[in-house]
Amino acid sequence: MALVFYLKFLWITLWLVLTSILGLIGAILRWGNLNIDRDFGRPFSWGALKILGLKVEMEGYENLNSNPCIYIANHQSALDLALFGTLSPKCYRDWE
Repeated sequence: MALVFYLKFLWITLWLVLTSILGLIGAILRWGNLNIDRDFGRPFSWGALKILGLKVEMEGYENLNSNPCIYIANHQSALDLALFGTLSPKCYRDWE
């Protein structure tokens, strides 16, 4: 059982490093794009939830829109990073 934990921990750490490197490269290449956090957060979230074997069910997703808002995590678990990638809506407007 401990071996499975350590293997998942290693795999999710490698996944975080890989998606972070790709996210940094993408941020440089797409400077000024408002969807960078969404476009690179979702792949990390997808992989992290798959590695951990978790399924997220969301209610009220249709109520999220591209209006300005702030998402706040209460840090009740270590899953905040993985869960936030699943709910970030696409931003359609340019904020000047």
